[in-house]
Amino acid sequence: MRNLPPLIVISPGPEQETIRWTLSRIADELRLPRPGSPLTVTHLSHVLLLQVLRDHLSTDSPVGKGWLAALADKRIAPAIAAMHDDPARAWSVETLAKLTASSRTSFAVRFREVTDQTPIEYLTEWRMLIAADRLMNSQMPVATIASDVGYTSESAFGVAFKRTMGHAPRQFAKTRDAL
Repeated sequence: MRNLPPLIVISPGPEQETIRWTLSRIADELRLPRPGSPLTVTHLSHVLLLQVLRDHLSTDSPVGKGWLAALADKRIAPAIAAMHDDPARAWSVETLAKLTASSRTSFAVRFREVTDQTPIEYLTEWRMLIAADRLMNSQMPVATIASDVGYTSESAFGVAFKRTMGHAPRQFAKTRDAL
């Protein structure tokens, strides 16, 4: 969320109508709750966020730095999409550079310019966000989560998780139980 701009202006056009329709459906669900309304509002909110981001990325508005800027950058977007699609893969800067038809060096330099992170720092943060979500919203064992996000060693995962998230995985999961 820290990479989102503080204000997004929706441009007139087809996306605006879709956004208006989605907001109207959310308002209807909130005004007249029916069975399934909470789930409907949740899913429509996801759709709304995607529509707003698509509209924003299609304009010439500055997007700052971070994942949103990377999605808007045609030279970096294929690598971001690949990491998001398969976070457990043993990605290397060289492999990611090939996806963008760039040299390893030019890709790494451009990636850092756009995101303020190296490709591997970005990948690690993405993996830890996925892991944190699973720790908070499932009963999956830490070893399974570690494997699902690309770690063959639970201890290596624990070190990376603590460095990124500020708590050990089991300690982080306990915050879920305290809620």
